[in-house]
Amino acid sequence: MRHLAAATLILTTVLFATPARAAQGTITARPNPCIILPGKHACTTHIIWSTDAPHARVYVRAEGKKALPEREFGSGKSCVKCTAPWIEAGTRYVFTLVDVTPGRRRPVLATVTVTGVK
Repeated sequence: MRHLAAATLILTTVLFATPARAAQGTITARPNPCIILPGKHACTTHIIWSTDAPHARVYVRAEGKKALPEREFGSGKSCVKCTAPWIEAGTRYVFTLVDVTPGRRRPVLATVTVTGVK
């Protein structure tokens, strides 16, 4: 009887010790590339994201002609139409969806790169 009880305890421990599934997410931009109209210096794109992570943030950094360090763009599990009205030609804007759930390793869930064209 003692061996059966010990085996049950070990089996129960193994069953409940499995790690949680990693969060998943997607991020897109529409339109991409965005068109800069004649006489304008920037265009607008809408960033759309969704994740099953309990806590998430979207960061953006600019690379190229008008490079800027990464900064927070938005937060939450989803956004259907978050506006980025400052997309300029000659610069790539990298939007990164990150799981910021406490206790997790801050994994990147998805990225999208946006450009503007004249």
